[in-house]
Amino acid sequence: MKKGKILLIDDDIAFLTITEKILGYAGYRVDTDSDPADAIERADLGDFDLIITDLVMPQIDGIEVIKSILARHPHKKILVLTGNATIETAVEAMKQGAYTYIEKPVESDRLLRKIEEVFYFENHSEEEALLIDDSEIYVGESPEIAKVLKMAEKIARVESGTLILGESGTGKEVIASLIHKNSNRRNGPFIKINCAAIPESLFESELFGFVRGAFTGAIKDTKGKMELARGGTLFLDEIGDLTLLAQTKILRAIQEKEIYRIGGESSVEIDFRLICATNKDLRKLVEEEKFREDLYYRINVATIHLPPLRERGEDIDGFIEYYRTEFAKKFEKQIPVFSKEVMDCLQNYCWPGNIRELKNVIERIYIFGEVNKEVTLLDLPAEILNNDHSSLLRNENNMQYKDAKYEFEKNYIEKMLIKNNWNVSKTAEEIGLSRRNLHEKINQFQLNRGGFNDSGR
Repeated sequence: MKKGKILLIDDDIAFLTITEKILGYAGYRVDTDSDPADAIERADLGDFDLIITDLVMPQIDGIEVIKSILARHPHKKILVLTGNATIETAVEAMKQGAYTYIEKPVESDRLLRKIEEVFYFENHSEEEALLIDDSEIYVGESPEIAKVLKMAEKIARVESGTLILGESGTGKEVIASLIHKNSNRRNGPFIKINCAAIPESLFESELFGFVRGAFTGAIKDTKGKMELARGGTLFLDEIGDLTLLAQTKILRAIQEKEIYRIGGESSVEIDFRLICATNKDLRKLVEEEKFREDLYYRINVATIHLPPLRERGEDIDGFIEYYRTEFAKKFEKQIPVFSKEVMDCLQNYCWPGNIRELKNVIERIYIFGEVNKEVTLLDLPAEILNNDHSSLLRNENNMQYKDAKYEFEKNYIEKMLIKNNWNVSKTAEEIGLSRRNLHEKINQFQLNRGGFNDSGR
């Protein structure tokens, strides 16, 4: 069975000869060319399913080959070959449109797996390339998150050091998991470590494992996270919190691709994809000599920046709906109706804790809320009700003075009423109005507690 037609470009004749035979035995039709200029013309004429090109060639470099071919055939799939010293160039090649890359020296099994991976994604639609199980997770639909998912899709195809940056609660672990599920290691384990949560004294045993008798309580041989991640992905969250000593041990392990269990005398081979995440500025930590520069470059070949929730306001409604449904199932309650005021408040809140904070707010509503009762502002935490980042402040540059004054007064009075549980007398005294004037303001702004009765207040 014929698998596909490949054009192989490299100035190393011996490499071309050997690789052509390997790919031919595997069932591929292969054309080779040691002249990149000639290869560009052949790419125009030949119906190639995949083009494999070296990056470093004397006549024309691989970047120019990629640009020339994709300028005329934007949908061509190109796999680039790179040495350790040109990883950054390989990443640049992907930015120019290359599909993926593989490091030299090229092992035949690894090359065949990479080619199979390219053809696997080629046989699936663009929409299916990044598989997201909607029943498990919601990531958002805003343009900002769409860019993140597009980047994650590209990164999933390669095994370069990947660093996910973003504030706490933005969903860094979710993105790491999606990269794993869409990589060629999807059938392997996804092992995660929160570097900030493990005491320094336990970090080494947690990461590398230990042998029986290595220390008090070591009653049996135990694999560490690096060993457990064999064939899969190791996710190091909050890597910016590691000590320099821990950083050194991790760097050695990923460079040597082997570890020693605590108390062990023989090395253990490790094989995993590494994804790291942090909410810290690692570049600044490097300058302050608090983070190893060599480790920084090792883990930061491909970078994803996750925007905070306040910068992707279009996703807030979707997350609210997602967690409303999730907690309705968890607590076996009906999905409550949120009043318009509640939805407005949630949409205009700045969410300093990001998605994690929003999730906690929705869960709190389910825990303390009453069945069959509309969710009102009184059901929201005080920090949201006292939020200074209201819609008024977000849009103040586009408002007339009288409109800004109206909105401020309305929001101020409503928040003070909520603070005092809608006790009009207490609120009027606190803000310096008579009860009559406050009632007039309530009517003017059409403020309604929802079932509010002022009797005796």
